[in-house]
Amino acid sequence: MSAFAHRFVGQSSLPARLSDFDLDHFFQLSRDDIKALQEQFRDEHRLAAALMVLFMRVAGRTLDGFTVIPRNLLRYAADAVSVSAPSIASLRAIYRRRQTHSAHQRWAKDYLGLSEIAPADEHELTAALKLQAQDAPHTDDLIEAAKQWLFARRILIPSSFRLLEWARAAFWQGEDQIVACVARAVPGARGKQLIHAVHTLRPPGDATHLEWLKTPPKKHSPTTLAQTVEKVRYLKSLGAHEWDLSDVVLARQQAYARQIRGRRPVKSREIRTKLQLVELVCFLRVVLLELTDTALQQAGRRSQQLLRAAVERAQAQRGHEAVDLLKQAVQLKGVLHDETKDWQQRVLEAQRLLAGIDGSAEAERSFAFHVRAVLAQDSQRVHACLTVLEDLDFQGQPKDAGIVQWQAWRELQQRSAGSLPSGSALPDVGPAWNPLVHGVDPKAAWRAFEASTMMALRKSVRRGSVWVDHSLSFRERDQMLVSARRSRVDEDASSVKDRVHLKNDPGGEFGAAGAQFGL
Repeated sequence: MSAFAHRFVGQSSLPARLSDFDLDHFFQLSRDDIKALQEQFRDEHRLAAALMVLFMRVAGRTLDGFTVIPRNLLRYAADAVSVSAPSIASLRAIYRRRQTHSAHQRWAKDYLGLSEIAPADEHELTAALKLQAQDAPHTDDLIEAAKQWLFARRILIPSSFRLLEWARAAFWQGEDQIVACVARAVPGARGKQLIHAVHTLRPPGDATHLEWLKTPPKKHSPTTLAQTVEKVRYLKSLGAHEWDLSDVVLARQQAYARQIRGRRPVKSREIRTKLQLVELVCFLRVVLLELTDTALQQAGRRSQQLLRAAVERAQAQRGHEAVDLLKQAVQLKGVLHDETKDWQQRVLEAQRLLAGIDGSAEAERSFAFHVRAVLAQDSQRVHACLTVLEDLDFQGQPKDAGIVQWQAWRELQQRSAGSLPSGSALPDVGPAWNPLVHGVDPKAAWRAFEASTMMALRKSVRRGSVWVDHSLSFRERDQMLVSARRSRVDEDASSVKDRVHLKNDPGGEFGAAGAQFGL
């Protein structure tokens, strides 16, 4: 059932105003309901009993006695059971005797088929919550899950305090497993060193490393990209990219990271060491994943920006060439129509003018070729865009052009000084870049190879054939799917839930909302 149809489940009160839509779809009495109410209760108690039935049907628990009933619901229920509606009413005001109130609640519970939770049900619920605690970022999520679990099984939802006890027990058991996982990833003294390292001042001493990592990236620029990669470099120096947190689901890691973000560093140091280490490790790991994504997105935008600039310069160059050709054509026309000279002089003059026109193969290349050539000439910015990405651990499919060129560029980068070393074997860059990369001039060939590597890497990252393990959106595609272990656990939990639901609710009568939405 959708969250929309579930929004009243587990509530103990009603909103001050109830929309007409909610009234029509959730709070309706059937003919059998009205008949049962008229047979069971006198006029002075019929309205209160009807309100109990309406509320317990959609909420799965009793209505708080001090809740003021919405006016449109009060009028509808009064009209339905043929009694007069008070202007303002609550169950506390209607029932003068507590015994009568309790007796009517028991009748409504029996009429709706609700039962108190039994020890076997509690055992099954706690087992389900322990399973969901592996993914839940907060106890509130487990409380909501418990409400839905009880509601689906026609079990009266108990007090909020009892729900909180179940949720905390399941959450703390999962937290113990997380503490053990973090202790394996950052054992012993390394944890204390890590806590000390992130709370030390970062030069020039204005803020700690933790506060620096919390700072969000600024607007897109080469400087922002360099700062983002600098943070990635620092996190990798702490070993964040090597921590095995596979037993802690990402949603839980992000929940711990949010707690660090929303708390002052001084307050974080007041928490007990084990929990402080858990929060810090999850925060550093999540920040590494997010910053890697940010760096790759900024690098992709930067390469696209350089390509657009190359297109604009190539268009400008082509426009200048067209103007020069037009001027030469006008001069040639003037020479050929010059009647003061004989034809031999005009031919010689025309040949001299035509000799200045470039008729080489380069001039006959396509516009895309000229764009690539202009991009290769922008060597300083292209080189900077590649260099800033050296701290990212790119991996890819063995024969992918992007990863092959990137690995070759990194190897040549360590040996070259702005030109291709003699005898260097370059990977295949494709027919589009071959004329530029395999040219005569080694420096021009190196610049073209860098431009080719930048564009090939960008394309490979976008299509997923090149990835970075310490990333969220640019991981290997198989890693972004649900793991086989998690899939089996979810399937088992789903099958158990379906079996119990069919056993307890064969007719699907409980909850008008489910029938209304075809659930």
